[in-house]
Amino acid sequence: MDNAFEWDTTEYEHRERNREWFWAMGILAGAVALTAVFFDNILLAIVILVGVFTLMLLSSRPPQIIRVGVSSRGIRIKNDLYPYSSLKTFWIDEDAPEPTLTVPTGKFLVPHIRVNLEGVDPLALQKYLLRYLREEYQEPTLSEILVHYLGF
Repeated sequence: MDNAFEWDTTEYEHRERNREWFWAMGILAGAVALTAVFFDNILLAIVILVGVFTLMLLSSRPPQIIRVGVSSRGIRIKNDLYPYSSLKTFWIDEDAPEPTLTVPTGKFLVPHIRVNLEGVDPLALQKYLLRYLREEYQEPTLSEILVHYLGF
């Protein structure tokens, strides 16, 4: 696939976590799990503990470098192609510390694509994408606001 734009970026913004952060997460998860047990909800306690353990593991590893490509067929992230026929709009946020491309996918597990535009001219990419998609402001989702607030 001949890409009009192609670049490497990190899969997410990595934030260093200190020992206190991990202790706070563990204590908070333990307290919530104990509360769930108190209310006879063992399954919820297990889900909380497994979820927090997974978050702690993911938070301790550095992000992978991923390749992003934009072509006449669609937007490719790693090996996943999102054809324009399945997409409707896009937004380039130039006010963020690093310009970011956001594209809603309408899928349940991956509701939108968000990638940093490291080394890409945002205006040139915008002009190219306007051939295929409408530009529409994308509000940050509740989960994005929560993740940012919690420092993930």
